[in-house]
Amino acid sequence: MTALFELENVGMEFSVPHRSSFGPALRLAALRGVDLRVDAGEVLGLVGESGCGKSTLARIAVGLLAPSSGRRLWQGGPFPRDTRRGPALVQMVFQDAGAALNPRRPVGDQIGEAAMVRGLVTGAARAGFVSDWLTRVGLDPALAGHYPHMLSGGQRTRAVIARALAVQPRFLVCDEATAALDLSVQAQVLNLLAELRAELGLAYLFISHDLSTVRHVSERVAVMYLGRIVEQGAAAELFASPQHPYTQALLAATPSLQAGAATAAPLRGELPSPLDPPSGCAFHPRCPQAIERCRRESPAWRECGAGRLCACHLVQPEVDVIP
Repeated sequence: MTALFELENVGMEFSVPHRSSFGPALRLAALRGVDLRVDAGEVLGLVGESGCGKSTLARIAVGLLAPSSGRRLWQGGPFPRDTRRGPALVQMVFQDAGAALNPRRPVGDQIGEAAMVRGLVTGAARAGFVSDWLTRVGLDPALAGHYPHMLSGGQRTRAVIARALAVQPRFLVCDEATAALDLSVQAQVLNLLAELRAELGLAYLFISHDLSTVRHVSERVAVMYLGRIVEQGAAAELFASPQHPYTQALLAATPSLQAGAATAAPLRGELPSPLDPPSGCAFHPRCPQAIERCRRESPAWRECGAGRLCACHLVQPEVDVIP
């Protein structure tokens, strides 16, 4: 089956000024050879430590950044050029809803503006269009005239969701969309996203540090470490039987309410600098299971169950999928 959205061998490098004004600029490899696919109507969760490249990947997915290498695909072909007319294909819900909204304009204007530009609604119908979207995301239409600072954090997040969906995308990238919200409000927003997905047939890329949330909302999960996907597969299977040592460490560190639950030992060291990534497997300096091969050879993708892939030399059987 052809995927709705794909990233194919995507890399992203940034130029970083040298500490010395006389030295050459340094190259920061934020993403390295990322392959990712999202099927129509699917929710793919993306997890990993801060600084591993999740937000960079999100911005490439929606076209805010152009990758240094690789490409975006839409339904198996080149990504269509956005002519700013008609429905958008991809939209994004940002982590900081307050920063994503223009503080100088009422939220209703911001929800309706892009739809007007794209010809999805006329001036005469704009007020009703905005009121309808505010209602669909659980907000009072009377809030259309309010400025962002007059709304609560949950209301701002709902307004950002309404603005993204008003241009009729088929794929929504949620970058830590609920991270700044209280737990009760998080649950409400997650339920809203589930309802809208069912109603509109949306696909989501759901990025979060909260593994329990990702487990709850996602059908498949991809685990990222230092700019690379190291494991991916069905959420239920990945959480029940993680194969990559990094995935195992992430899940072991998840807090548990179960009485007598063991406390996981923290990972050794910190995430290496993308300015000077380790040789071989990038995780080997912190991996308690690392062998000599891990230090000198980057692992290929290997099958680790039906629909499961893992980039680790220790995974058996050793069936190379991607060189």
